[in-house]
Amino acid sequence: MNRVLIVTGASRDPGIGSAVAKQALAQGWNVVVNGRSEPGWDSNRATFVQGDIQEPAVQQLIIKAAVANWGRIDGIVHNAALLHSASQPTRKDWLEEYTINVVVPYELTDLAKTWLAQTQGSVVMIGSRSGVRPYPANSIAYAVSKSAMHQLAKELAVRFAPIRVNAVAPGLTLSSRQLDKWRNPVWKDAITHGWKEQSLLPGFIEVDQVANGVLYLLNASNVTGTVLEIDNGVNL
Repeated sequence: MNRVLIVTGASRDPGIGSAVAKQALAQGWNVVVNGRSEPGWDSNRATFVQGDIQEPAVQQLIIKAAVANWGRIDGIVHNAALLHSASQPTRKDWLEEYTINVVVPYELTDLAKTWLAQTQGSVVMIGSRSGVRPYPANSIAYAVSKSAMHQLAKELAVRFAPIRVNAVAPGLTLSSRQLDKWRNPVWKDAITHGWKEQSLLPGFIEVDQVANGVLYLLNASNVTGTVLEIDNGVNL
């Protein structure tokens, strides 16, 4: 029987969530995709649950979609995220980012843990290099929330074993969100200059390269509680 994967925040294309879903489908998984808008692709082995992942009712619908369609849950990829660009985040910014980036991954994993335990499943959280090392140019609220997400992966690896829980920490990734930012040439020049100075390897990170790391962790039966850095060595 095909394994079943839930991917949140998979509407954007190119995007990490979308790339993960497509690679999983290519490997034979059935996929439940969540996002605020429908993705620009389709598959007869994918079902879409539209809605705000912060809402408990939407989280319940995601679990029900997996179980009703395929009777099992083998993996979850927490890609839904929020990034406020404010250099001085408000209390509202802090709470919103922490909710999406930390609380929601915990809630959805907790909802699915009975099903994941039955399949000895795997959970992967999409963190960030910002959560590994401080970068003053990045949002402090986002960086701190992603660091908390990395720790959440380790905590759940211990508390929910034998369910495997890991995270990836991508560097500058050419997602649709990043490409939108690059329409501002000043922002693009500042970010790319800093990246090239710090990067040990040429080029930027492609969404498919991050998806490769995610699928590795989903399939790696002896890896749990780790944060896989996919960043061209910039954090060394």
